[in-house]
Amino acid sequence: IVIGVSTGGTLAWWLAAHAPQQLDKLVLISPNFKLRAGGTELLAGPWGEQITRLLMGEARCFETQNPQQAKYWTECYQTKALQPMFGLLKLVEGIPASAVSQPVFTAYSPDDTVVDAQYSQERALRHFLK
Repeated sequence: IVIGVSTGGTLAWWLAAHAPQQLDKLVLISPNFKLRAGGTELLAGPWGEQITRLLMGEARCFETQNPQQAKYWTECYQTKALQPMFGLLKLVEGIPASAVSQPVFTAYSPDDTVVDAQYSQERALRHFLK
């Protein structure tokens, strides 16, 4: 069983499609198939790294809300990490639901402020209804 959270879910989906013998079941928690923020596709383009640095700076940081989040969550990350993530999203976007043969459990929150939960739901339904 492979469990993937956020962009780990994106990687797990890629693994399920490309190396199905490596896993029997897939659990995706708030899988990052698409970011909720509008305009993020622009950051994936040819000038994406420069635009990202201009708009967000070298790093994106936030204050944690509680001790558990502080203990288990990354509070600050380099914005240059976004370009490989966008590349992965584009790569996985081309994988049809039929390419993943394993059973998949998907959990997400409609209140997720980072990942597009509606898009995650649509992806899960396409897999379920294939």
